[in-house]
Amino acid sequence: PSTPSISISGYVVHVVWVDSRDGNDEIYYKRSTDAGLIWEADTRLTNNSFGSYFPSIAVSNSDVHIIWMDYPGSGDYDIYYMHSSDAGLSWGTDTRLTNNPSFSSAPSISVSDLFVNVVWFDQRDGNNEIYYKRSIDGGLNWETDTRLTNNPGDSWYASLSASGSAVHVGWMDTRDGYSETYYKLSTDAGVNWGIDTRLTNSASDFYGLHGPFIATSLSIVHVIWSDFRDGNYEIYYKRNPTGNPIPVELTSFNANVFNDKVELN
Repeated sequence: PSTPSISISGYVVHVVWVDSRDGNDEIYYKRSTDAGLIWEADTRLTNNSFGSYFPSIAVSNSDVHIIWMDYPGSGDYDIYYMHSSDAGLSWGTDTRLTNNPSFSSAPSISVSDLFVNVVWFDQRDGNNEIYYKRSIDGGLNWETDTRLTNNPGDSWYASLSASGSAVHVGWMDTRDGYSETYYKLSTDAGVNWGIDTRLTNSASDFYGLHGPFIATSLSIVHVIWSDFRDGNYEIYYKRNPTGNPIPVELTSFNANVFNDKVELN
């Protein structure tokens, strides 16, 4: 098993991961309804002859949203989506969110009310760029892709966190010659986006299985990533104490107030 993702709503804990127990890499799901004390049986969510990878899960009340990378049988890997409206008891059919001849990979999903937000990296433009897509009706219908990055370097392994009308995205970027962490904010639920903000300046590459992870709590934006600046991989943390607008109508944001990084190990 590999690349797990977790999301919580009340006492219900939802987990997805990649598992090869059936001879093929498939997406599995599991839940606990008592805050993790007891766990129900595994549920296999995908079933095809090709591998399924990089699952990400987000929950809003009883609505569970899952996204992953899958091979449709021709072309290249694309991004797929699945939804449960009864807290993971039953699941709808797969929805293909991307459809182009290039490689689409490593999606991340976050939910705020009925707004379902997704990011991933895509090679359709000749190099890796970050793309965004949203649904405003709980995953029933999806708008067109929005390209979030546009530079000669590679942009990949994005993570996002939605809070009210604010959508925060962090990703890895090589535009500066090394792999650095970048950040971007939308204050109107993904319609418009602010400028790219560089969060690291380590002059070292920190390629790994994934890029930075981003989360919000009250007014705080939290970012965590792996970094090779000290000669081996370490975990670093950074935060913006006023980066998440509260109330959600607040649209002003100062991207330069991220505190100094802290090494966690």
